[in-house]
Amino acid sequence: ICESEFATNEWRTEITSSIVANLSKYNQRDYRRHWTSHLQYLHGLCQLSIKTVVDDKEQLLSRSLITNELLSENEFTNHFNAFEKQHRLNLPKLFNRLLILILNMSHGNAFMSTLGTNYRYLTPWDHHRLNYYYYAFTEALLYDHQCSCALSRYCISDAYLFENNSSKTIYIEGMKIGCTPSESFHQSTLQCFYNSSCLRLLVKNSIVPLVPRESHYLINITIDELRKNLFLENWNTTSNYSAYFHECSPSICSYSYA
Repeated sequence: ICESEFATNEWRTEITSSIVANLSKYNQRDYRRHWTSHLQYLHGLCQLSIKTVVDDKEQLLSRSLITNELLSENEFTNHFNAFEKQHRLNLPKLFNRLLILILNMSHGNAFMSTLGTNYRYLTPWDHHRLNYYYYAFTEALLYDHQCSCALSRYCISDAYLFENNSSKTIYIEGMKIGCTPSESFHQSTLQCFYNSSCLRLLVKNSIVPLVPRESHYLINITIDELRKNLFLENWNTTSNYSAYFHECSPSICSYSYA
């Protein structure tokens, strides 16, 4: 997904140009209020993932393997495989740790989403002083199962488009809306990105959908699972015992009898 045009800023700007700039014209639950933010967040996640992997690769290449004596090929292979396995587990954790911290801080401090998706302002009338308060109250929004954004950042609902002057709604397959664009996108899937009919509901320009056979991930996997795996399709590492032996082979071998 990160190598597709869906994750580029240029494509996001182009395909969202048909969306009304004043998002308040759309129904509060209309997915078009979230579409641009979801694409922008996808681009950010992909860029962060790529940078994490590239930086980690450079750091690994700068490290040295120091041993008291030359390892046999079998010992070298076992050492490398153990290190690679542990590293493969640790890198995604490092990538996700900061991201989760930011999301927890935003929810814990009750930061209001720019799109007004987690709280809404209330302006109560002060009947005693016959004027408005000098500050605005807020009320947490509710999503499926009466989930309150004040209590949980994971509240979501299915994504729909609302037709103007009509009660008719159009379901957007796999996509979710919720307290914040980031959290609702985490719980969304990319099923719509594989479906040309679904994409035409959101994109006026022609676009080639993703091809399932080009990815080992299922099309209904959540963005959260992709994030936990750094969006990586495969993890290729190779060891070179010959190069290690050449660097570490002893120049002189001697022995003595006691």
